Amino acid sequence: MTKILFVVNSLDFFISHRLPIAKAAQKAGFDVHVATSENPNAYELTKHNLNHHIISLNSCGYDPIKNLKVFFQLVFLYLNIKPMIVHLVTIRPILFGGLAARFFPRLTVIFAISGLGTVFISKDIFSSILRQFVKVGYYLCFRKRKCVVILQNNDDEEYFYRFRLVQKDKVRIIHGSGVDLDLFPFTDEPRGICCVSMACRLLKEKGINEFIEAAKILHDRNVLVNMNLYGSVDHGNPSSLTMLEMSQIKDSAHVNFLGYSESISEVYIASHIVCLPSYREGLPKSLIEGAACGRAIVTTDVPGCRKAIIPNVSGLLVPKQDPMSLANAIQFLVENPSIRMKMGQRGRAYCKSNFGINRIVDAHLEIYKELISKRSEVQ
Repeated sequence: MTKILFVVNSLDFFISHRLPIAKAAQKAGFDVHVATSENPNAYELTKHNLNHHIISLNSCGYDPIKNLKVFFQLVFLYLNIKPMIVHLVTIRPILFGGLAARFFPRLTVIFAISGLGTVFISKDIFSSILRQFVKVGYYLCFRKRKCVVILQNNDDEEYFYRFRLVQKDKVRIIHGSGVDLDLFPFTDEPRGICCVSMACRLLKEKGINEFIEAAKILHDRNVLVNMNLYGSVDHGNPSSLTMLEMSQIKDSAHVNFLGYSESISEVYIASHIVCLPSYREGLPKSLIEGAACGRAIVTTDVPGCRKAIIPNVSGLLVPKQDPMSLANAIQFLVENPSIRMKMGQRGRAYCKSNFGINRIVDAHLEIYKELISKRSEVQ
C-alpha cells in the first residue's frame, strides 16, 4: 500500500484545513500518516483510522538545538515509515522536512505553502534577517528533483518566481483549503442589531488593531453594530498578541472578544458581515466559510484576501492598515441591508463555483496520482 505522510505544525490546523484531503487519500487506497506536535485532540485522527506521530515542532522556537532535534525526528520518521510521498504544510515542516528529504533521493515531496506568513510580512530588522535564511531554505528544499510546490494565489507565485526560489514546472496553484458547503450552509440573516465577526489566529498582521480602531470610529459615529472578535493566541508566533494585549481587548467597550469558537459555522450564521483586514494571506478560509453562509465580506486589497471575493459583488475591499476605510465599508453595509444581503447571495454562489471542498480534494488527489505515475515511469 502506498504510504503518504503529512507533516503539519498544529494538529488543530490539520483537522480544520487538511483532514478532508487525508480522508480522501485514504479512501483512494493510501496508507495515511500524520505528524504534528502533541495535542489532546489526537483522538480525532484515530477516529478516522489515521496514523499519528508526534514531533516537537511547537516547542522549538528559534533554539538551534531544538530545531536540530526536530530535523532528526523527521529523518528517523522517514526511515521508519518509508513513505512514497511526504506532504509538508506550513513553514517549519517545509524547511525541516524539506531539508531532511534531501537525504532520501527516492522520496517525493509536496510543499504546501498557505501564505508567506509573518516572516515575509513583518518589516522589523529581525524578520528581515530571518527572511533571507528562509529564502535560502526554500531554495534548497525546492531544488529536490522529485517535488511539487502548491501555492494558493498568483501573487505568491509571482513572488517565488521573482526571487527564483522555485522552477515553474514544479508549481501548482490550488486556491485555498476549500469549504464544506453542507457544514457551512446558506442561511438568511438573523434579526436584530447588525453583527460583524472577525475570526482568526490572534496575530497582529491579521489586522486586529485596525478592527479595534474601526470599532471605535463606528462607536463615535453612533453606528449601531456589534463588533465581535474570535480567536486564540498562537504562542509559537512572535507576532501573536500578548496576554496583556488580549486583556486590553477584553476590557474594550467597542469590541466583544469572544475567544476561540469550536462552532465557527454558527458564528457566521449569527453574523451579518464577516471581516478580515489582514496584511496578506494565502487564501483565507474564514472568508470563504463566511461567504458560504451567505454573508457579505469586508477585507483588504492584498494577496489572498482579494481572491476570496468578487469586489463590489460579494464584498468590499479596503486598503490594508486603514481603519477609517474599514469603518466606512462596514458602515455602508450596515446601513444598506438589501445590498449586503445580495452580496451574501452572490458570495455563496462564488464559493460553490470555486472553493467547494470536493474541488480542492480532487485537485490534491490529481497531484498524488501524477507523482505516483511519474515515479512508475522512472522505475
